Amino acid sequence: MKDDIAYMPHYLLYTLLGLIVFTGTTSAQSISDIQEVYASNITQTYINDVYIPQDVNEAMQTIDRLSNSAGREKMLEIDETTAANRLLPAIGRWMIVNWNLVEGSRLGHRLRDYGVFAPEDQAKFLIASYHRYLRGVPLELERRGKLIHDMRYEEQQNRIRERLRSPD
Repeated sequence: MKDDIAYMPHYLLYTLLGLIVFTGTTSAQSISDIQEVYASNITQTYINDVYIPQDVNEAMQTIDRLSNSAGREKMLEIDETTAANRLLPAIGRWMIVNWNLVEGSRLGHRLRDYGVFAPEDQAKFLIASYHRYLRGVPLELERRGKLIHDMRYEEQQNRIRERLRSPD
């Protein structure tokens, strides 16, 4: 029994090393596969039999066509930030899935051009844009995209500073 216990740490060490090497190999393969899928997706008009809008303006027209007047009126009762946050679990999730924002699509790629990378941020950006579209307010895509990009960058820098400060 004592020999089994002494042997255990080496066994765990070699197992962990094996997993790290195996995971590293499959991760490199996966990254290549993901990049290939993304490159293909951003050229597609349809993904999984769903039409992908080519830009934000076309997305606004699509949302308008799919929504009803009662929903549009209710949306206008709240500000655009509240609308984006409240509607993320519903229409936002629909956008993420149907417009393939995780694996990439031509619309998601266009949103990246504005500096909006995360699928949830992209959905919120689109919902806020639709709110502006309904109100007849300029969409200000570049300015709003830069704000999101700068906010995410600052969050990342804060996390890095915290890690450097913590004595773990």
